[in-house]
This record gives sequence, C-alpha cells and structure tokens, in this order.
Amino acid sequence: MESKRKELLEYIRLLYERQSSASSKAGVTLWAVLAGLVYLLWNTFDSLLSVQEIKVFKDSFYYYFGNIVVALFALTMLASYRGVLKGKRNYDYRLYKKGAGGIGFLLVVLAFSLIPIYFSFSSEPLEDNNYYAFQRLLNFWFFVSIFVLFGLSSILSFFKNHISEMPSPDNFALEDSWFQIAVYSVLLIVIIELFVGNLVVVAVGFYSSGYDPIAIRVAFNLSLIILAIFFLFSRGSEKDRLGFLARLERDIVIHDIEPRVILERLQGELLGSYIGDWLGEKLKEVKECAEEVVLAARKSNEVAQEIESIDVAYERERRGRLDEYLQALAAREEQFLAASNPVIKWLEAVAIQLQISRDDFIGVLVKESLSDLKNCIEEVGRELSVARGRISGVKEL
Repeated sequence: MESKRKELLEYIRLLYERQSSASSKAGVTLWAVLAGLVYLLWNTFDSLLSVQEIKVFKDSFYYYFGNIVVALFALTMLASYRGVLKGKRNYDYRLYKKGAGGIGFLLVVLAFSLIPIYFSFSSEPLEDNNYYAFQRLLNFWFFVSIFVLFGLSSILSFFKNHISEMPSPDNFALEDSWFQIAVYSVLLIVIIELFVGNLVVVAVGFYSSGYDPIAIRVAFNLSLIILAIFFLFSRGSEKDRLGFLARLERDIVIHDIEPRVILERLQGELLGSYIGDWLGEKLKEVKECAEEVVLAARKSNEVAQEIESIDVAYERERRGRLDEYLQALAAREEQFLAASNPVIKWLEAVAIQLQISRDDFIGVLVKESLSDLKNCIEEVGRELSVARGRISGVKEL
C-alpha cells in the first residue's frame, strides 16, 4: 500500500512538472498577448483623439468593424475546423466528471455573438452596393442562429448534467451520419463565404467616397482586442489543473490519504475514468442493492412463522408486523429500481447509438453488462414473487 502511494505521488509530481513546463512555454505567448493588447488599446485611444468628424467616423467604423470582426471569427473557426468531415471521431474510452457547465465561457460567447448581430443590423453601406446588403443579411442571421442554438444547447446541457449522473449516450455515436456530414459541409462553405465575403466588403470600402483610415484602424484594433480576450479566457483551465495537482500532492504528504482515494480524485478531476471501471462500479452498486432485496425477501418464511406464532386474538399486532415487513421490502425494492433503471436505460440508449458507430469494444461491454443486469433483475423479481406469495398466505389466515 505504501509503495502504491509513493508510485502515485511520483506520477502526480511528473504530471505537475509537465503541466508547469507547458504553462511556462505558453507564458511567453501570454505576455506577448498582454503586451499586444496594451499596444492595441493605446493605439486605439490615440486614433480616437484624431477623429474630427464624428458622424463620418461612426458610419465608417460601423461598416468596417461589422465586417472585420466577422472575417476574423470565420478565420478562427476555419483554423479549428479539423476532422469533422472524416465521418468518424476518436474516442479514448474515458468518462470525465461533469462540471457546472462553463457559465463564464457561455456568457462570453453569447456576448461576442451580439457584437456582429448589432453591427450587421445597424451599419449602412458607404455607397450603393447590393453585395454588401447580401453580406450584411448573411452575417446577421448566421450570428442570430449561433446565439439561439448555442444558448439553447448550453442550457439543455447544463440541465442534463444536473438531472442525470449518467454520461450522454451521444458520446458513443463515433461515426457521423450522412445528414451530419452534409450539415458540416454546408457550414464549412458558409464559414468560408463569411471570411472571403467580408474581406471583399472591407476591400470595396477602401475605394468608396466614405473611406476613413482612422475608422478602419480602430475597427481592426478592436477586432483583435476581442480575439485577445478570448485567448485570455482560455488560459484559466491550465491554472486550475496545476492547483488541483498541488492540492492533491499536499493531501498525500500531509494527510496520508489512501491510494484508492488518490485514484478516485485523479480520475474524477483530471484523467477521467476508464469506461469499463466506471460501468463496473455502477453494476456493483446495483448488485449491492439487489443483495439487500434478496436478503429481505428470503426472510419472508421467518417473518411468516413469526406472525403465525402470534395469537389470532392480537390481530392488530399481527397486522402491524406484516405491514412493517411489506413496507421494508417495498423500500428495498424501490432502492433497487432507483439504482438499476437509470443504468439499464442508459445501456439500451448506448446500444442504439452503437448501431451507428459499431465500436466492437464498447459493443461487447454493453452487451455483457445488459445481460448481467437483466439476470440480476430477474433474480430479484423471482425472490420478491416467492416472498410475496408466502406473505399472502399469512394475510389470508
């Protein structure tokens, strides 16, 4: 046990060193982003001091900013748009602890979506331009869709995480349907159009009579500032991981926690739980509840004999003892159903998803677990039937 604890402690320290090293390398990038952010803010402020005609500047700024920020957003999406058209996603058979749902990140994304929505709705072309009208309409409805769909999906995901402890069966649909691939393809085309189309609109603005170099400089600076803020928001998770590893190391050294607890915290907070182990724990909980039901049911003969030994003149005592046993048996059964029903429903849902992905490993695991669970349910059902049959004979006396 002591050797296992030392082995885990060394592993945790190695993880900390790796994470710290990666954070240190990225720290240079972080400071560069902060320095660039300061420069952009100073340059923006300096440019604003040079504005002479407010109305001309405002019209030009709305025009350029509404298109530059969308073009940069589309470029970011293209950079992260990898592997979605291959038709199959990688899965490493691990499950992670559910968190609160990233409310801060959700609010940032929704707030960012409102920016192009507002500027696409409020801006006007610097000159008569039919293509700009089309591009503005596309920008507006694309980000309205993102705002609505992302907001609704995040809310649904948040409630799912709090209503059910089970992971979503959708995680096991590793192979995308043709409909999904078609949606990904159309989305990719739209993103490319957003990038190219908005750049074209900005380029056309250079040759318009309302061209304002200060407005385009401010618009470009503010667009980069928004991207920099997004980058800074993404840095918080690395510090959280380092803090978790440091706290776990402290608890091992000072509080001498057991290897089992160390593994549970590592898997729950950082590494994820192997699906076979996770499912095994769920089945173990169900079987423990089943054993309690079976033990209670097998006491039916003993309870029946006890009730029969009570003189019939004490009908209230006989009835009280009978009701007490039946209520205890029903409580055990309810506890068993509460443990088994979510697992069996989840396994059946995953089995349906596996008809798409056809993952052999998970397929065998689900099939064996379903068979094991159904056998357990059948045994509980038989024992309860025998117990209630025995007790019903006492009730008829």
